[in-house]
Amino acid sequence: MGGAVEGVDGAAGGSPPGVGAEVDGAAASPQAAASSASPRSSCPVRTIVITVETPAGRSGFPRYRRTLHVEPFTDQYDAVAALIGRSASELRARVAPRWLAIDAGRAVAVATATTRPDRRTFVSLAGDLAAYGELIEAVGAAARRPLHAHADCADAELRGVLAAAGFVEVMVAESFRVRFADALDALHKARTAPWFTLIAAGEADHGRLFTLDNAIRQDVPGADGWRGDRAMFLDELADPAAYAVAVDETNGEYAGLARVWRNPSGPRFGLVGVLRQYRGTRLGPALIRGVLEEAAGWGHESFVTETSLTNRAVHPRLARLAAERLGQWAQMRRPVSLR
Repeated sequence: MGGAVEGVDGAAGGSPPGVGAEVDGAAASPQAAASSASPRSSCPVRTIVITVETPAGRSGFPRYRRTLHVEPFTDQYDAVAALIGRSASELRARVAPRWLAIDAGRAVAVATATTRPDRRTFVSLAGDLAAYGELIEAVGAAARRPLHAHADCADAELRGVLAAAGFVEVMVAESFRVRFADALDALHKARTAPWFTLIAAGEADHGRLFTLDNAIRQDVPGADGWRGDRAMFLDELADPAAYAVAVDETNGEYAGLARVWRNPSGPRFGLVGVLRQYRGTRLGPALIRGVLEEAAGWGHESFVTETSLTNRAVHPRLARLAAERLGQWAQMRRPVSLR
């Protein structure tokens, strides 16, 4: 049984976020990269054979048994909760377009579509893999735009079903667990230049910080076109102690930012970036050190983060520094509905 994941550096829809571009340059969070990954970054290739009961559909992916039909979600919260392992109350609190695959009157799979502020629509799936093709067709027909999905590189079945439904791998990222002590030791020389000051996000002007956040995300792989939601952005300021902003004291400009999320499962380094005109100033490492020093006081030994395999500035460093490599996940893209 396979399934996609949700979430993007605080934004809804996507996948586990992470560090991303240059430590002293472009920003973090590599989900939804639009450029093709190199052969070096591809998930391991495996031949996948899927046995089905009826011939393949027009899009080429296997079809479910003839009793199946797909219908838009209305209020079948209990059925969906059982499929995705969440409570009905949690689902009611997070409204999103959903479709159900029904077999003999019973919900066997569900698809959820979430559109991010960069206008990319992600689909997550749960339940019977054999019903995913029909669900993807329904989501694609309704969205009338390209679809994106994520899959664990170790989940060959899910990747095979997504590929059969027209998805193509565009990026692969890897997740790491890093000890605070090791990261801070590696950053012990990181200092801001005398004309820069680091302030907590709670002390910053929220309007200017919102503008900075949007500008930095344009350089995050696959996040070009990001137009942030102000309400969502204000929610992200709930823990300003681990959200630092660099200020250029010569002109008062906000030059960069970094943040670590305080998740129930533990700290997660989510985003770091500086504006293009400030690259080469070593602001990036100083910002990282600032937020990690704050997060290290939360009572956890380590934090998690992710980056693209094609990020030659960051990925090799994390691979050397990590206490644990947590696995790789692929982002895949499907063009406008093939039917």
